[in-house]
Amino acid sequence: MVIFNTLFLIFSVIPWPIKEFDKMHSVSSVMGDARDEVSSPRFHRGVDIAATVGTEVFPIRSGWATFHGGGVDRTVKVFELRVSYYWCQRYTHVNENEEIDEGEWVSGIIEFRDNPEIIDMIAEVLDYPDPGGDHLHFDRYIPMASDLTKGVWHNPWLFIVSGFEFRVKKQQK
Repeated sequence: MVIFNTLFLIFSVIPWPIKEFDKMHSVSSVMGDARDEVSSPRFHRGVDIAATVGTEVFPIRSGWATFHGGGVDRTVKVFELRVSYYWCQRYTHVNENEEIDEGEWVSGIIEFRDNPEIIDMIAEVLDYPDPGGDHLHFDRYIPMASDLTKGVWHNPWLFIVSGFEFRVKKQQK
């Protein structure tokens, strides 16, 4: 029960990359879940948020948008500059918003929570053919300088230090 309560607290105090930003959404897979065959194991590097086809996706933090991959693995990456390094937010299994250009600055939920009309819609959830159903894959990592596709992955729900502040400000209004 302690684990459930801890997870509920974590998931309920941060903004989500789909609307409603401050309400809990169904999670179909978490970071660290085992994947693939026993002979070549790997672990899930993010969180899968159940969502219907066409659900709009928004960046949690502001940054520069880039587009990668194709088909159901189409990804929008948002690079956010921190003091001396970048973080990368990845939103996968999406169609990018065609109104956003490669490398364009996009406004995120954390920075513009008081003006939601400023927050940029960066993508829409795709029809995912897997039996697990349609979902948004969300992860976050610090990319290596030599290869921006590799780096150190972090639990995407633990990175938002100001997430609690987001929830408290919403409740005070």
